[in-house]
Amino acid sequence: MEEKLERMERSRLAKECVKLNPTFEKAMAEESVFPGELAQAVEDLNEIIGT
Repeated sequence: MEEKLERMERSRLAKECVKLNPTFEKAMAEESVFPGELAQAVEDLNEIIGT
């Protein structure tokens, strides 16, 4: 059972990683964005991509 849960967690992680935008993540890391700014950046990005 424990092994099955571990596989499910890895699968979930893989699915979430697919959603990441490497260019955006790199830009955020390079900009040293703070939490308040991060919320605004995410909102701006969502507006750009239409979600």
